[in-house]
Amino acid sequence: MDKKILHYLFEQVAYQNPENVAISMEGILISYKQLNAQSNQFAHLLNHYSIEKNDVTAVFLSNSLIKTISLIGIFKSGSIYFPLDEKYNRNHWSELFNRIQPKALLISKEYLSRFIEYAASFDYVIPVIIAIDYTSSELIFSKYSCVNGDYKELPVEIVLSTDNPRIQVAGDDANYIFFTSGSTGKPKAVLGSHQSLSHFIHWESKEFNISSNVRIGMLTSFSFDASLRDVFVPLINGGVLCLPSQEVKENPAMLVEWLRKEKITLLHTIPGMFRLLLHSEANEKKSFPELEYLLLAGEKLYVKDIIAWRNAYGNNTTIVNLYGATESTLIKAFYRVGDLNGKPADVLPAGQPISNTKLLILKDGSRLCGVNEIGSIYIRTPFLSKGYYRDELNTAEKFVQNPLLNEKEIIYKTGDYGRYDENRNVIILGREDAMVKLNGVRIDLNSIEKAVIGHGAVQEVKCILHEPETISSCLVCFYTSTSVTEQELREYCSGYLSQYEIPAIIHRLEKFPVNVNGKTDVPGLQSIVQNILSGKKQKELPANEIEEKLITLWKTVLGIETVGISDNFFELGGSSLKALRLINEVHKKFNVKINIDSIFRHPVVKELAGVISQAANLSQSNPSVTNQIRKTIEI
Repeated sequence: MDKKILHYLFEQVAYQNPENVAISMEGILISYKQLNAQSNQFAHLLNHYSIEKNDVTAVFLSNSLIKTISLIGIFKSGSIYFPLDEKYNRNHWSELFNRIQPKALLISKEYLSRFIEYAASFDYVIPVIIAIDYTSSELIFSKYSCVNGDYKELPVEIVLSTDNPRIQVAGDDANYIFFTSGSTGKPKAVLGSHQSLSHFIHWESKEFNISSNVRIGMLTSFSFDASLRDVFVPLINGGVLCLPSQEVKENPAMLVEWLRKEKITLLHTIPGMFRLLLHSEANEKKSFPELEYLLLAGEKLYVKDIIAWRNAYGNNTTIVNLYGATESTLIKAFYRVGDLNGKPADVLPAGQPISNTKLLILKDGSRLCGVNEIGSIYIRTPFLSKGYYRDELNTAEKFVQNPLLNEKEIIYKTGDYGRYDENRNVIILGREDAMVKLNGVRIDLNSIEKAVIGHGAVQEVKCILHEPETISSCLVCFYTSTSVTEQELREYCSGYLSQYEIPAIIHRLEKFPVNVNGKTDVPGLQSIVQNILSGKKQKELPANEIEEKLITLWKTVLGIETVGISDNFFELGGSSLKALRLINEVHKKFNVKINIDSIFRHPVVKELAGVISQAANLSQSNPSVTNQIRKTIEI
């Protein structure tokens, strides 16, 4: 037994401290004994159906607690954990069925109809499909069998052991797959290993002196590899994993109060969410006395961000900037933010490599750069991922021989470019290709363009990121076509792109502007976006006070000057992150709670104003239902 494999360490903690709280979720407390027993049931269930090492087990679940249990159980079973997201669409499902071909699927019953709809388009049939319910702290399983395209439910009538499974897992064994954006129009599936994940989790535990007192708040989606650190950092150290409700995650003001109530000591998040937390309290800001560490990754972090946080909350929280990639097995560099010497607009460094890791900045891919010399960034460590699952071509392109050595050594080509500063900190300057970051999610513009051009009536397409690394950042798609309307193309994109990849603005051009070299004039396209957002056309004026106030909030959140009551939030540059900020502003202005689905279903000013009016009227007519508005009104 490899004593550093994470689920073995978790088992030891569960044995030593069985009654200690492992998970806190919406008032529900799960002990280490309960969590270990239920994850063991998952492992024994998979093994009962002959799911073995190197078999892939896909997870399509809605409940965060069951997701956590399934993750640990799949690791214990020796199979490969592969989480799915409800925002995934056709390209992701195509990769699942055509390339990954999992042997098992764990699914919530509420997702079955969606799964069956996608499955009907592919020849591959997942052999083992198990639906899961969770009632009164008890797991209820049912198995689905597919016969000629029809799925029939059968009860699982076996008694599942709660004992630790006797399955030997080695450090080099594969343990997870996560999708990441690809340049071919399809996502790439990164394959991880137990030892590489363990290396990072142990590094973070040591670097930040993690103990059984740690309480980690999980804001990351389970479909991102960063979720692994949220789960395992507390659970191998005897701490508590705190899972907020979806309502809390979607409301920054509620999230701030939740962080205090749960006495969170360590939080991983993206700078975009960090900025939302800063703006969530309108008046006097309370401190976070228990929050020891705030670890930020996924986007550029600026000096002005730190200044704003310290002005609001003081210096008792250590802020750390992190850098890495799914392919490198999470984070591979870090920078503890201390004294601030730069300008407010300066980007903070990615910093120094973690243990057993080097960040190589190479000039022309052949020699190491000197201080302030710009080059391509490579990651050197024995703890890289295993590459892209069943994709030797892409793996060979990104996992390359170290040009500084004669003997064989594989390093990872990040696609970023940057420089060393005088202290040998790595400064990230940007992407070498069309890969961009939006709200912490890596998005490949080439992939989106490939999907759009797939529409037969689209002639040309160009995607850009407008005002990157700002709160006004949004994805924009320009295209030419003689017949396809902007709304038709948006509907088409929703069938091929995930929610994260669908452009906020889709704009049809008669022809593309070109520069003196005959190439697409990107600054010209940016000017077009600015004209769209500034509203050069006549706007319909508000008809009541709610519409008037809501328009003011939209201007603030979207960073634009003109909004009419018939304007669409997302067509003006709105995003999921901006929607969260709008939710917070609506709560402060109207004392009404709405959720993110409200904005997606009612994205037009006058529609959302009607929803707010209805909720406010209900609250005034019956104060006892103030806290139940979201349950009694379909918003």
